[in-house]
Amino acid sequence: RGVEELAQTVKEAAEVFGPSSRMVGFFSLPLAEYQRETGRVGESLDNSRHAVDIIARHTRRQSFRYAAAIHQRGAALLASGRAGDAIEDLTAAVETLRQTLSAGHSVTRWFEADQALAPAQAGKHREAEALLATLLPAPGSSIDSAGSKALYTMGVARRLTGDFNAALQFQQEALRSASQGRNADLRRMRTLAEIGLTLLALGR
Repeated sequence: RGVEELAQTVKEAAEVFGPSSRMVGFFSLPLAEYQRETGRVGESLDNSRHAVDIIARHTRRQSFRYAAAIHQRGAALLASGRAGDAIEDLTAAVETLRQTLSAGHSVTRWFEADQALAPAQAGKHREAEALLATLLPAPGSSIDSAGSKALYTMGVARRLTGDFNAALQFQQEALRSASQGRNADLRRMRTLAEIGLTLLALGR
């Protein structure tokens, strides 16, 4: 229902402000995100591309808003199985956030976990793990949502290299540390799906 409501909002914004208006770009980003999270990947990719085109006309390319837009497009490319194509967008988004926010900001670290997921899925496992090395929470430390996502991403990377026992440990820790808040249920479902794939690989 939320996807349909957002799609209607985008449609109404286009009618009132014009199809290339700032408002259409603004509302197209969350629409693309929820479409991706609910499996409507093709629609998500189309809307994220449209949002980037619009936002590029209304804001600086070194802005947080533009970084969020290209991150969303990169995430949609990643979800559509085009990890190699996603790397450029996800990397550019991280580089911008390091300047507009900071390297240690939770949103920057969240984007960095997505950035690492792209080379992991593209078969560049050493590159992925090098990106994740500074994102993983220290043993015994508190774990925020970005740290939990880094654990999830490392679990994916380890599963794809065939290190299933380590993958399971990372995913179980990601599940234990999953925080409440926006998209919490979807994040748990994604982690549980990864745990299931890993258990199958282990013959359990």
